[in-house]
Amino acid sequence: MDLSGKTTQRGGAENPEDAQSEKFIVVSAETNEVVFEATARRIPGRWGDFQYHSELDFSPLKKAGVYFLRFGSDRSSNFGISSSPYAELPNHLLEFMRQQCCGYNPWLDAVCHNFDGRTAYGPLHPPAHT
Repeated sequence: MDLSGKTTQRGGAENPEDAQSEKFIVVSAETNEVVFEATARRIPGRWGDFQYHSELDFSPLKKAGVYFLRFGSDRSSNFGISSSPYAELPNHLLEFMRQQCCGYNPWLDAVCHNFDGRTAYGPLHPPAHT
C-alpha cells in the first residue's frame, strides 16, 4: 500500500470476472465503522505469483485516522491517513542513526564500531577483527 491510497498487495479472485466486480471497504480501526466503499478495478496481466490482481482506490478518503481494508475475506494491517504522514520520519531515522553511531552507543550502553571508519591523517588503529 502506498501513500496515494491505492493498493495492489492482494492477489485477485480465481475468476477475473469476480475480481472485476469485487467490492472493498475501508473501516475505521477506532470505531469499527465502514467509512468508505468502492469496487476494485481489475488490472490485466499477472503480478508476480498472482494470476489476477486489482487496484483498490480509496484516495477520496481524506479524513485523518487509523483504518484497515476489508476485501473479500481478507483484512489489511492498520494504516494511517494524515495531513502530515512524514512528521515522525526524522525521529525514526535519528533513532536508527543513534543505534548505529560510532563510539559510545547509549541504546546498548556499550562502545561499538570502534574500528569501522578510515582515517586520512589521524592515527591508524589495528583492525578490529584479525
